[in-house]
Amino acid sequence: MLRMQVLGDPKEVNTFMKGFKLLPEYHVVTESQLYDHQMTQQAIAFAMFDLANKEKNTMILQLTTANRKELLFHLDQAQVEKSDNGVTLIRGVVQEIYW
Repeated sequence: MLRMQVLGDPKEVNTFMKGFKLLPEYHVVTESQLYDHQMTQQAIAFAMFDLANKEKNTMILQLTTANRKELLFHLDQAQVEKSDNGVTLIRGVVQEIYW
């Protein structure tokens, strides 16, 4: 397990940590943030993370086009994440597209 500490402007630290947690090669196990608004207006984020498991997590994503053609995406290292605004993000490694 690895540990990381990030120090800086609270908005920048928060943006960095959100982006870091989305990286597929890392699995954030625990995270905490401290804010010192009165003295330095700095934030400190601590995270413990592992390198993501390199085992294949496969998924078949099927999309239908407007003209009813079906596309199959075979995704390796597939991940599905739902954001706060209702958008679902599906990502992975595509080797070939079948139709």
